[in-house]
Amino acid sequence: MNTHTQKILIVGAGIAGLACAIMCEKHGLDYDLIERRGVSHPQGYSVTLPPAGLDALRTLGIYESIAPLSSSVDGVLLASEAHEATRSIDFGRNRLQVRTVRRADLHAALLAELTKPVRYNTAIGSCQASEDGVTVELTTDKQASYRLVVGADGLHSHIRTLMSPSAQASPTGVAFWTCFIPEPLHTRFSTTHITQYWQHGHFAGIFPLPGGANIVLSTHLPATIDLRDIDISQLFGNMSPDIDAVLANIDRNAMYQGHLHEVKLAHWQRYPYVLVGDAAHAMMPATGMGSTAGILDAIALTDALVRHHDTHTALKSYEASRVVSSKRAQTTSRLITEAMLSTGIAETINQKAVQLLPDSFFVRIFR
Repeated sequence: MNTHTQKILIVGAGIAGLACAIMCEKHGLDYDLIERRGVSHPQGYSVTLPPAGLDALRTLGIYESIAPLSSSVDGVLLASEAHEATRSIDFGRNRLQVRTVRRADLHAALLAELTKPVRYNTAIGSCQASEDGVTVELTTDKQASYRLVVGADGLHSHIRTLMSPSAQASPTGVAFWTCFIPEPLHTRFSTTHITQYWQHGHFAGIFPLPGGANIVLSTHLPATIDLRDIDISQLFGNMSPDIDAVLANIDRNAMYQGHLHEVKLAHWQRYPYVLVGDAAHAMMPATGMGSTAGILDAIALTDALVRHHDTHTALKSYEASRVVSSKRAQTTSRLITEAMLSTGIAETINQKAVQLLPDSFFVRIFR
């Protein structure tokens, strides 16, 4: 391979893209990181970090930065229709460490770890692949040559489309709304546990954060429905007096909302392109593995590029190392979401199962 094509182009400065850039720096790999938007402002919601995610932050070198900005989660409280906790899942007894953090804080910590600046307001115009790399026309330059292009550009990835024009994100039929809970209403909920309500096809989850909390609402709605037309107070009303109080005081303009999608691909790589994070395997958020999976992808990809001089071999090695666990997390997240949003007989069965299954069953989901 020619020396002028050793540089890597990372497309997308979200969590997976920043993690990939950090690992490139740690391994001495030359790269450019581009972001089509201006300086990014991550959406206002929280990220749950299971043990694998916390270990990944240690590998990136930012765990010590994140720890004081995050909350330790001791378990999950599942509330009944009587608005009382009917099941408490204990993480501590099972030696399971889980933390929650504001997405903006995680993003900022990743960004601060980089020594090379992100090239904002920069996108790909066209790509021309060859045997020894790819020539890319950027919107801010005439041309540049790279060893490969890493698609860390999320759910609607342009790089995924270059790999396979028909590989699009699939709607799941599930909608969500999320925002930070206004003060002082977050004091109505546990500061040590995630509190969840599963009722008649509707889900509400409250995630503790330092000095606050994040609420997530979810239900089945077709992707064709404009969520701006939905009255969430009516849709999610009567789940509990505390949820009603939050809904009555939420600024709808401050909410992040959307329709959940999944990405399922036969392959995440086709030289000279490779995908990480949501671009490769967007999943339901039920297990909290989405951000963690993207970081683990970045670590595995850069490790493979260092181990294998041949880029084709490196990309295949990366995919093989990550595909099984990512697909398992994707499937588990989908099954949990279906249980959370079940109705009728299925809801009754799921509620009974939640009461009877041991803590160890739920703990395995987060490991």
